[in-house]
Amino acid sequence: MDEGVHPVEEKKKKAHEEFVSGITFKDLFEEYLHIRDLRESTKVDFRNKMKHASHLMNTQIKKISDRDILHVWKKLRGEDKKVTAEGFLVVIKAILNWAVKRELLENNPAEIVRATVGSPKRREQIKNHISIFNLHEFMNQLVILSERDFENPEITFPKLETNERLISSNMRDWILFMLVTGTRSTESSTLKWKDVDLKGYTMFFPETKSGRVFKI
Repeated sequence: MDEGVHPVEEKKKKAHEEFVSGITFKDLFEEYLHIRDLRESTKVDFRNKMKHASHLMNTQIKKISDRDILHVWKKLRGEDKKVTAEGFLVVIKAILNWAVKRELLENNPAEIVRATVGSPKRREQIKNHISIFNLHEFMNQLVILSERDFENPEITFPKLETNERLISSNMRDWILFMLVTGTRSTESSTLKWKDVDLKGYTMFFPETKSGRVFKI
């Protein structure tokens, strides 16, 4: 006390340090996936991203350095996996930020890596839409890629040349469904009959990427 040290606070500090020293990145990662409200597909994506840093999983979080993270990022870039490298950095940065907010870490080493490598350059999106003048022909060609007419299933289209690939009626109708509704493939492929009202001509998508209920 003469030295200006509060014995109780010092005891708490040492206990906290011992607690943090026992936390590995794997512990933090699994807890993050369990506590945070994430879609199952997002959890799978996070796990796939962290497979590239499996050697860091059993490392104590306080011992993970910016050099460790930068090494993984450089390795992926060297393998021409630029998108994967960026995804890995985004994931580990988010998880370590979570640790900082919980006062398990003082600083996030992934933030240093981000400052070092900079933000990825965003390419301007090329909007190459089908012209309204070609839309009718496009739809006709898409429809006859399948053997049967969707309005009259008993009618079959003339056979195409052997080097042309046919698609199933289900696949064709699914593509048409997405084009008409503007839904994502994951949303339209998981639509259930209980969410379809044939009499009211409405469909509900309870789980969407934006997290809101989507009604058509």
